[in-house]
Amino acid sequence: MAEQVVADARSTLLFLLNSAGRKSRTAPIRTSFVGIPVMPEGGRGARTRPGPMAALVKRHDATALDLYLLLMALASAEPYDVTRDARFFARALDLKDGRGRFNTGAISKAWARLERQNLITRARKGRVASITPRLESGEGSEADKYTPPSGANGDYYLRVPFDYWLTGDPTLHERLTLPEKAMLLISLARLKNEFRLTAANAARWYGVSQETAQRGLQGLVEKKVLGRRRERRAAPEAPEGFTIDTYYSLTGAFRLPKRVATDQAAR
Repeated sequence: MAEQVVADARSTLLFLLNSAGRKSRTAPIRTSFVGIPVMPEGGRGARTRPGPMAALVKRHDATALDLYLLLMALASAEPYDVTRDARFFARALDLKDGRGRFNTGAISKAWARLERQNLITRARKGRVASITPRLESGEGSEADKYTPPSGANGDYYLRVPFDYWLTGDPTLHERLTLPEKAMLLISLARLKNEFRLTAANAARWYGVSQETAQRGLQGLVEKKVLGRRRERRAAPEAPEGFTIDTYYSLTGAFRLPKRVATDQAAR
């Protein structure tokens, strides 16, 4: 019997991403997916509360997270719907069932979980599901139509480069654990090429556990997605008279262009 030849995950991802026609080769996602800004009365002391990503991490839902990131890469033109046979997504994410077949059921269930979080709407076009993003914060009504982020007037967004899907063997999205993926998105949402972030602040602002933050940051450093440096500074309030600050920096394709880092700097 002749061997059956089927496109693999990488070639499927390349086909899908190329079909989006994004010249930037990045997927824009509002930072509210990661952390939602809160402005107290009086307009001073702005803070961040967890966005929808935290729920995906808490339920260990790497499939829905990657599916959502892929959707946001593909939803590139009005009306921003993505209409594809579920087999494309199952093959792109290399999801197989116990019999070795591409698991379209897992894709359907992941879409349903994202829909319950108000991150997408689903419709049918013939026999194929049509998926449209909603506001990345998971807030608002179905009447609030999705539009791409502008970066102006507080409409901040992070960029997930296509390298996440296509670079390396295995590719980065295959190599990163869920804590590492969460901390990569949080790092990108900082909108700075170098930033200071503690596990305690990651838990407070973004809703991941301190353990998840620590494991994620350490893993990103070990896999050279983030750089890390430590700096000693005087601290009169500390018994030793000093403290050590840890700074992380985005590397390679994840670094922000200087213009973007300046124009969108939220903190």
